[in-house]
Amino acid sequence: MCGRFYNNISAVHEWMEVLDDWPAGYETGYNVAPTQQVPIVTGDGTVPARWGMIPAWSKEFRSKYSTFNARVESVEKSPLYRGAWKHSRTCLVPAGGYYEWVTATGKKLPYLLHKPDDLLAFAGLWEPWEEHLSFTILTEDARGELLNIHNRMPVMLDPNQARDWLKHGTAKAESILVSNVYQSVAYYSVSTQVNNVKNQGPELIQFDSTLTPMIKKGSRPDVTCAGREKSSGLCETSSVQTKKRKRGRRLPVLWSTTVPRSIG
Repeated sequence: MCGRFYNNISAVHEWMEVLDDWPAGYETGYNVAPTQQVPIVTGDGTVPARWGMIPAWSKEFRSKYSTFNARVESVEKSPLYRGAWKHSRTCLVPAGGYYEWVTATGKKLPYLLHKPDDLLAFAGLWEPWEEHLSFTILTEDARGELLNIHNRMPVMLDPNQARDWLKHGTAKAESILVSNVYQSVAYYSVSTQVNNVKNQGPELIQFDSTLTPMIKKGSRPDVTCAGREKSSGLCETSSVQTKKRKRGRRLPVLWSTTVPRSIG
């Protein structure tokens, strides 16, 4: 899933074609949460929208349901999203990375998932409600190393897919939404300051090695250091090593602790 992300990004590089006016003067942040107003990119450019879909048929601009994520497998048939899908109201949600939490030793410990040296573009749907807009982020089953963190992940598009998602919309969703971007996504532990949505600032995306949790065997799928566990028993990263212990092993910190260069 994707319940928190940061979108304070400025270096769009090869994304210029679809993000030419980003962020169009709208506020960005390091700890974006559902119900907040967020800049998204539609076929007409960057616009502000509430994170959490409000169907056009709703009597008020709020929802009793959790609508910040929509499962791509069922979105077309869901009463909450089928209007946006039918009318092909597609959008992109640019992000420098997103946060996920792993529960260990009785605590929720945060990780930042990002694409080193590049930004992420989540596939989304938007909906108008009177003069307001709202949106949702599409999610799919997690694959590869991202399964170490969560069983769901946002649908992440490359620049060509992002352009086609805005241009062709849901009519070609079956081919557009098949992406391998996840293979380039890395993750590392960050400060628990991000747990409080009131906290903002670039310090939230800094690597924090002190929070690498201990996971008991059997409590999660067999966890390796991003697929790089060594036969010697050491889990090596570019700058961090964590040792296997008798009662468990450490969740991977990541093979790169470099802060994304796309930060503004």
